[in-house]
Amino acid sequence: MIHTSPALGTLAPAQLAAISQRARRLGATDVYLDPDPSDPESILARYTRRRPFERIRRITGYLVGDTARWNSAKLAELRDRVTHA
Repeated sequence: MIHTSPALGTLAPAQLAAISQRARRLGATDVYLDPDPSDPESILARYTRRRPFERIRRITGYLVGDTARWNSAKLAELRDRVTHA
């Protein structure tokens, strides 16, 4: 998705196509466009990539993202725990 600054105005379709093509090559998911303060004829483009959000929880005293690497004893401890409302 391309995010443009209101101060930038409208861009030509060829400019937008070139920016989109570069974003695809870089694997970027978002592009932020701002006017260059030092040169009014230039555009500053910032390409970013969203990362998947990983949930971190506290389970049985440990901070974990997932339980894929836990042994059977630790999984049993998780299964047997009591949750309080």
